[in-house]
Amino acid sequence: MVKDILDQKWIKPNELGKFQALGVVMGDAIAQAVGMEWVSVDDQHGCEPALRSEALDEKTESVFVWPMNLFSKRIERGEVFDVIDIFEQICGHVLTMRGD
Repeated sequence: MVKDILDQKWIKPNELGKFQALGVVMGDAIAQAVGMEWVSVDDQHGCEPALRSEALDEKTESVFVWPMNLFSKRIERGEVFDVIDIFEQICGHVLTMRGD
């Protein structure tokens, strides 16, 4: 569904909030695919929602993904991208980082 919305250009480039909402939808799909959970991460810029995958053991670290701005930043830069490719890359990266 996210791919169709973006491919059909149903959201105008200046509708940042709608692109962020699609990022949350993509984040839910990523979380389900690789077993992550939503958390709030505080840093010098404020608080932002992120996905976290707990470390599997003492040799690995938690993995974080920030999907909310996944599309909006690419749209702002005028990038052409493939939603399925991004999904597969992120999931693959998380699994690799976790050592799955």
